[in-house]
Amino acid sequence: MSDRRCAVCASPAASGCSGCHAVFYCGKTHQKAHWKQHKPACVPYKIAESPELGRHLLATRNIRPDELVLRNAPLVVGPKQFSDALCLGCLRPLGPSVHLCQCGYPMCSPQCAAAAVHQPECEATRRSGRRLEVDVTVSPNPHYQAVTVLRCLALRGTDAWRQLQQLQAHEQERQLSGRHAELDDHALQFLHYLGVDVSPQEVYQICGVLDVNGFEGPLHRAVGLYPRAALLEHNCSPNTTRTFEEDLTLVLRASVLIPKGSHITTSYADPLWGTDNRRYFLRQTKYFDCTCRRCADPTECGSELSSLRCPDCSDGLVRCTAPLEPAAPWRCSQCPRELSATEVVQITQHIGEQLVNVEKGSVTAAETFIRDFTSVLPPTHFYMCDIKTALCLLYGKEKEEEDAVLTEAEAKRKEELARELLDVLQKVYPGQSRLRGVLLYELQTAILRKAQIDVEGGRLRAPEWRTLAQTCMGYLEECVAILEREPTVTTERHLAAQAAGELEALTKVLAVAGYKAVMAGDV
Repeated sequence: MSDRRCAVCASPAASGCSGCHAVFYCGKTHQKAHWKQHKPACVPYKIAESPELGRHLLATRNIRPDELVLRNAPLVVGPKQFSDALCLGCLRPLGPSVHLCQCGYPMCSPQCAAAAVHQPECEATRRSGRRLEVDVTVSPNPHYQAVTVLRCLALRGTDAWRQLQQLQAHEQERQLSGRHAELDDHALQFLHYLGVDVSPQEVYQICGVLDVNGFEGPLHRAVGLYPRAALLEHNCSPNTTRTFEEDLTLVLRASVLIPKGSHITTSYADPLWGTDNRRYFLRQTKYFDCTCRRCADPTECGSELSSLRCPDCSDGLVRCTAPLEPAAPWRCSQCPRELSATEVVQITQHIGEQLVNVEKGSVTAAETFIRDFTSVLPPTHFYMCDIKTALCLLYGKEKEEEDAVLTEAEAKRKEELARELLDVLQKVYPGQSRLRGVLLYELQTAILRKAQIDVEGGRLRAPEWRTLAQTCMGYLEECVAILEREPTVTTERHLAAQAAGELEALTKVLAVAGYKAVMAGDV
């Protein structure tokens, strides 16, 4: 304690900042006086560096679950290189009514055409003397492949440009992988078409920075560069979740307790992909081989997302003996049966092709896929999780009649699916993720529908119904807490509003039911 000095007067400090635990004060007076100066630096992490990881973030104190870790505004944000036509002001899909900017790009409105974010590509197009003719039906649209590069180039000479230059581009790896030809050269050709003075090397570097460090926005049509978030280390079972605010500021929260000194991590891959898929994606897009605890675990933290059913015995699961080695054999957990890595790839590729061809929006087609492959895939294989997620959302929404409701069998199946998926998610991606919020909504819908049917059939008494309803209120409260953080344009935010309305209605019903129970003595 004797080494701790007040940040204002250098006197011996009696207490420290509860936010970051990094600065100390002789008392509350100096702490309050110093807050305006200290606030920008009051974060629960520090930037560390190592030869293996480069720069990364370490927790400087214990960070509680759901606690804010960082908020990071983008240096630049724009459409992905392979993008459909979209409004370059708000980065939302174009509606039926389109306003053409003077540069030729279609926009939502005159306000979006005049937005500061649109000026780099607008000015470059007007300087070129060209007026673009954008066919919005073309997908992906070639007129959007260099927009975000132009926005990066517009930062030259600013502090934002210096921050961009510090981000990894992995130019050699991208060149070897063919990404230069696939992405960068298209952007370079378009820039030269507009007469922009830029070297191939500058374009390659910017494309590399966007490719390696970019985070997709909430509608998955835009990509943003976030200098602080770019320092996050990847982990396939990360200890944070991320969301975006309306202005596309990235918000990172702890998903679990992050002990002091721990690495703060995020995931660049879908948490419900299998190990081979995640590692392939990361190798192709981020240029590293993931060796995290989950990737090294044949059971994937007990989720069995990559395991297969044994073709010889009824109880065994076939797992990779060394998941970090691509050619390692797969062995049954209960009998001597082995499969080669090649055999496993052939099996999963075949099933993946069948999954792609499943009729979209059809409960029957989804259930048929599950039935057809249940002898090959365990219930929690990532292909099963993929189609079960879609199926869980479909039950109760497939019917066209406005007054259609879940049957008892459908409600039971929906509840089963939601619980199974929530259990898998808790093992590989715990915390308040978007998917958890959606699944909690579907779970309470199924439980309440089952309870309604049981009450109408005389199989459920009022006290038991109230208990179930209170449980569902808890699910709705968590659902709203998770999904109301999403931008208003997203389906998740719309679901949050719907859940909030249902929570309010259920609260009123419970209040009336409780009053009637007291009056009737049924408590």
